[in-house]
Amino acid sequence: PHSRVAAMTGDMVEAMPDIMARGLSNYFKETKEKNHQFYLNKLGCYGSHVRTWERVAEAANDGYYLVLEDDAEFNHNWYDRLAAVLKEAPEFDILRLGFWGEFNDDDLSARVLMTNSSSGMCERVGIYKANEPSDEVKKASGEKFYYAGTHSMIANRDGARKLLEHFRANRISDVDGLCKIRHEEDHLRTYAVFPPVVGLQKEQAEKSVIRQGLDKMI
Repeated sequence: PHSRVAAMTGDMVEAMPDIMARGLSNYFKETKEKNHQFYLNKLGCYGSHVRTWERVAEAANDGYYLVLEDDAEFNHNWYDRLAAVLKEAPEFDILRLGFWGEFNDDDLSARVLMTNSSSGMCERVGIYKANEPSDEVKKASGEKFYYAGTHSMIANRDGARKLLEHFRANRISDVDGLCKIRHEEDHLRTYAVFPPVVGLQKEQAEKSVIRQGLDKMI
C-alpha cells in the first residue's frame, strides 16, 4: 500500500507554531533576507518532510517505509538492487536510495555485489556513510555538494523517530543538511547508495524550486 502526502508551502509552515518554535538557523535567516521566495520553498520542503516522517513514526506496522519526492524515478532493476542493498547495509536510521553531487571514497561502508536478473551481469553498488565533508575537502575536490537530495529515503518507525528527534534538536534548516552527519556528536546513522536505486527525473529536477534557488545563490 502507498499514500500521497500533500506538499506544504512555506506560508503554511510559518503558521505552524510547533515547527516555527524551533527557530531558524543562521543559514535560513540569511536566505530569508537574500531570497525570500527561495526561503519559503525550502521551509515548505522542511515542513513537508516533518509531517511525512511523523506519519511513518506513528504507523501501525513496523518494517521499512520508502518516502519519495515528486521528482523521484525508479531506475532499471530497482527492486533487485533494493533487496540486495537492504541485505548488506549496516544498521541505519535513514538510507538514501539515491543522491546527486559527489561521494567520498573514505565514506564507503559496504560494497554490494549482485546479479542483474534481466541481463545476468554482475553489478556493484556502494553504500556510503553520508558525512558532510570539511571545507578543505570540498575545496580540494572542487565539489560543493556531497550526498545531496532527499528525493528517496527509507527508514522504519524507529529511524523516523530518531530523524524527528534530530530535527527537533536543531534549528530549522535545509533538510538535505539535517539528513547528513555534520558533527562528530551527531548520532543519526545515515547512509547513501551509489549508483542510485532511485534517481531523479531530469526534467522535474531541472524545474525544482530548490535547485533553481541554489543555482542563483552559488
